[in-house]
Amino acid sequence: MTDTVARIISWLLHPLFMCVYAALIYYFMMPQVMAFSNQGQWVVIALLLLTTVLLPAASVFVLVRMGRVRSLQMEEQQQRNWPLLQTTLIYGMCYYMMKDKNIPVFIVLFVLGALLNMIIALICNQRWKISLHSIGAAGLAGGIAALFLRSGDGPVWIAALLFVLAGAVGTARLQLRAHSPVQVAVGLVAGFVVQFGVVFFLWKDGF
Repeated sequence: MTDTVARIISWLLHPLFMCVYAALIYYFMMPQVMAFSNQGQWVVIALLLLTTVLLPAASVFVLVRMGRVRSLQMEEQQQRNWPLLQTTLIYGMCYYMMKDKNIPVFIVLFVLGALLNMIIALICNQRWKISLHSIGAAGLAGGIAALFLRSGDGPVWIAALLFVLAGAVGTARLQLRAHSPVQVAVGLVAGFVVQFGVVFFLWKDGF
């Protein structure tokens, strides 16, 4: 893998995109969901795009402009504290807005899993630079795997592809020398275990 390919993978599978990707897979790849028309699906996706992508990205940009963070890549461990804290608060707000609303259970649980992973990343970052990309990619794979298992259906190739992509993300971060193998491995395990556990064990009836 070249550095150029590694950068492309890192941007396409940026952790901020994972909630939106999970919602797109849920709405358009689940047979049970595709069987009926959901007029609010684009509203939910737009809400996720705003709260889990645009607002966190804007907050990091502001920190860069203020000089609190050196670059949008946040290479240095200590510079990640403020962005992680702000993103955690934004994800918490997103979860609060979605819970007890007419929003699919899986999407609400996936946001909760993402919130818990952000808290874990924030705690770890006080002493250690865990791979956020690995957490996000493995979390997506874990959440979708749990969804397919709990529903008893879903395209197997999607789950398999997500596991391959999680591995590709870890490889890309190593290629770019952004993390050590241990930081990538711990991120993959944490992301998968948390997201799979939340979706699988907190699942309620319905989709």
